[in-house]
Amino acid sequence: MLLGFFAQAQDTIEIKSLKAGECRRMGDAAVKQGDYYSAQEYYDQYMKLKPNNGKVAYNLATAFRINRDYVSAQEWYDKSIKLNPNNGLAYYYYGLMLKMNGNCDKAKEQFAKFKKQGGKSQQAVDLKKQMKADIIGCDSAISFTKQLNRVTITHLDTTINKIHVEHSPIMLDTNTLLYSSIRTDKKVYTVESQEDTAVGAFKKFYTAKKENGKWTFGGEYDALNKEGVNNTNAAFSADGKRIYFTRCKKNGNNKMICAIYLTSKQEDGSWSEPTALDKTINDSKYTTTQPATSIESIKQNEVIYFVSDRPGGRGGLDIWYVIYDFKKKAYGLPKNAGSKINTTGDEITPFYDADNRTLYFSSNGWPGLGGLDIFNAKGEMKQFTPPENIGAPINSTADDIYYTVGKNKDEGFFVSNRKGGVALKKSPTCCDDIYGFKHILYVKLNVEGVVIDEKGNPINKAKVSLYTKPKEGDPIFIKSVETDAQGKYDMNVEANNDYKVVVEKEKYLNGTNNFNTNNITTSQTLKQNATALKEISDKAYVLTNVYYGSDKYDLSESSKKDIDTTLLVFMQANPDVIVEIGSHTDDQASHAYNNSLSQKRADGVAKYLIEKGIDMERIQAHGYGETKPTGDNKTEEGRAANRRTEFKVIGKLAPKEKEYNEKE
Repeated sequence: MLLGFFAQAQDTIEIKSLKAGECRRMGDAAVKQGDYYSAQEYYDQYMKLKPNNGKVAYNLATAFRINRDYVSAQEWYDKSIKLNPNNGLAYYYYGLMLKMNGNCDKAKEQFAKFKKQGGKSQQAVDLKKQMKADIIGCDSAISFTKQLNRVTITHLDTTINKIHVEHSPIMLDTNTLLYSSIRTDKKVYTVESQEDTAVGAFKKFYTAKKENGKWTFGGEYDALNKEGVNNTNAAFSADGKRIYFTRCKKNGNNKMICAIYLTSKQEDGSWSEPTALDKTINDSKYTTTQPATSIESIKQNEVIYFVSDRPGGRGGLDIWYVIYDFKKKAYGLPKNAGSKINTTGDEITPFYDADNRTLYFSSNGWPGLGGLDIFNAKGEMKQFTPPENIGAPINSTADDIYYTVGKNKDEGFFVSNRKGGVALKKSPTCCDDIYGFKHILYVKLNVEGVVIDEKGNPINKAKVSLYTKPKEGDPIFIKSVETDAQGKYDMNVEANNDYKVVVEKEKYLNGTNNFNTNNITTSQTLKQNATALKEISDKAYVLTNVYYGSDKYDLSESSKKDIDTTLLVFMQANPDVIVEIGSHTDDQASHAYNNSLSQKRADGVAKYLIEKGIDMERIQAHGYGETKPTGDNKTEEGRAANRRTEFKVIGKLAPKEKEYNEKE
């Protein structure tokens, strides 16, 4: 009955006429409805009537925090602690608001109190994990501002930004921006007055146009809009023929539930009627939103990253992904992007830059300047480098989300509720606006090289793959190109990275180059030395320091070191070659005995390589006994030379569909 009464409250009740108990009940009902703006008004009126209630003061502070009025939230968390110092959770949120209002020193004091008084509830345990990142963010504030003077920020004008929210900016071309907005200058809901209420306002897609260097409103983007639901978060496929986006509305429990929709471009250039993705992706009990697209590096299928609060995650909202198989014309099962990206906090608004294999996303679980900061990580699906905070001035002490890179890489857009935006009068940080950014000193780099054979002749159509080398973990694949008729290749790279280049060609051994772009401050083309590829031959190579005593087959430590620096390195650099391990003896025993002994020696090397991570299908071990001597068995020196182990390339693995490494 109370909830039904609340639903009509805005039309029938003058809030100032309510008694304290009624205000509290109405505030609690508003919270259950998910309407924290109304809850804020009711709790505020209650505190005017009953100013000594610490619990309601805490509830009011929480309403201000969720409504993103950080100054008021800080004030009321402080008051709630003074009224009820036993509420351990209040210390954390008071510290968080201090941090988001730019006072890290006092924030750390409150975090220390929370560590002692926060309690052992699951919420407190999760917040203590979160607190560690908050403290690191405070301590790293200086390093996060190193780009401060290298980026310009532009707040898009009021033809685009209105007093409510603007979300999901993405460039259609260099002069057209697509975004979503509650496009009104009227308040969607207020308790005090009905005169400025815009009833039934929802997000729709709009465009902005760039003319004479300035972005202005362009009109509604009808293809994706539907009345009565929130339409937002558009992501285009790599070929531009499909748009994934979300439609959201509240369910019976007043929870906002989003689902991903798909529309495809028709032959006449129009877009098809949007349809929801299947139930394995869109779960009606949980939100599925904010899609971003890329092409998988190995199988070349489509990857759709998205955000969800479904079971199996690591926090409130996590980044997930699902693969669309072009051959099967079917989506796989959603998978969590893993702990390299997701935390116990929230990870939202992914954007994938396919050119550089970089995922941009916002998080409050990694160390940052404010609430939600923007991070980037190289890789795909579950294999990523550690996330890096992109720093100020793009990140601020407020929430910074929806980062997207423009077509020419030196500029783009993001969304923020920082002070200075177009906001409702009551809170300068209530609402999200779109901002543009441009790198003043953007460094554009290319790398050029030539691939040749041992005689210096250019090799056409060699595959040249670029990897970035993180400080920890395996290299991360970025892209591949083919050489032209002159053996030349050209790739764009980024500043401040360590790179590895792998060159592959059928019937040749692989070639590798390493280079870095550290401390380069001007745009330029980097020249790589020519990469000479060796043709695969049937020549056997002796492992020079892998020898055996008479009648022995165990590998010594010195023999293992020699294998590590020769054969193991060779096989790691050429992951598709098959080698034969050939072992030999002198003639000091019977033919049968020598065959058995040499086979044990070859098997020992093969076993050691497998223990080092080489697939057994790439190794063939063969014992030749005394049948292929290289020295004179009449002398000890000659017999020692005959007790040898060799390897030779005998082929390459047949091409097959490789499985992507999804280990975390």
